[in-house]
Amino acid sequence: MPELTQVKETKRGRYALFFDGEFAFSLDEDTFAMAGLHTGDELEEWQIHDLQTKSDTRKAVDKAMDLLALRDHAAGELYQKLCRSFDPHSAAAAVAKMQELNLLDDAGFARRRAAELLRKRRRAILDDLHAKGIDAARPSKRWKLCLPKARRTGRKTRSWPMPAHWWNATMPQSWHRANGSR
Repeated sequence: MPELTQVKETKRGRYALFFDGEFAFSLDEDTFAMAGLHTGDELEEWQIHDLQTKSDTRKAVDKAMDLLALRDHAAGELYQKLCRSFDPHSAAAAVAKMQELNLLDDAGFARRRAAELLRKRRRAILDDLHAKGIDAARPSKRWKLCLPKARRTGRKTRSWPMPAHWWNATMPQSWHRANGSR
């Protein structure tokens, strides 16, 4: 069994653990305090792995809080971002913690995101929401109502403003001469 030979506080406020004289990993302050570790303790491999998992989950929760402080995220999008830096278990635990704290609201996120994307076509909106981790196959009626009426019925609409003299610009010169409109 590995013996905890040294504990050093790091510059970032974490605790570096050394087993048998070699650095193993660092723990956050809360995990270290709950573990009640002291120099000379002998830990089994599963205990070491459990400490490291708890610390990684804590780091993932902190990262999730940082990401949510910048802007809203869908649960799927947040999970994908956390998986870039953490293992899937820690990322899933962090997303679950954010949902437990009511910091994630996929329906509200979908409504706000759809409102931002109103100038795009319906398919582009659904694709964007799907990329953010929201099930676009069955969109909720609430955020569907955010779409303009013409887009909800399937009719195509312009995404650009109509010019002031659009009629003159679209009709050929021969029509104007024949009708004396110019």
